[in-house]
Amino acid sequence: PPRTSVDLERALKALAGQQDALERYVALIPAETYAPLLKESLTPDVIFGMVRGLLCFGEEPEKLYAALELLSEVKRFDINSMLIPSRKKAVLAETFDRLKGAVGPGDLAKLRKKYSVPG
Repeated sequence: PPRTSVDLERALKALAGQQDALERYVALIPAETYAPLLKESLTPDVIFGMVRGLLCFGEEPEKLYAALELLSEVKRFDINSMLIPSRKKAVLAETFDRLKGAVGPGDLAKLRKKYSVPG
């Protein structure tokens, strides 16, 4: 797992085109460490990379939901999520679609709103 937000950002960029490797890498990072790891260094690219990597929990929607919730609690998340380009938000929407039926529709709608992903 990364020790700093710089390590994380560098790895996310390096693994951007390698979905399987990205998922394996993100799976190594305990969700409860997102806030202390990222502190105030969150960027739209980090959010996007992390969410794509969280597809490693695609077969475990409860874990995916919990990880997305914890990521949304990182400082400056709200402003950075609004800055994700719309073409990337379409990709993020696919991640949220995996949660349909696994979490309540109200909870899913709130999470989509936090990530500025239309539902």
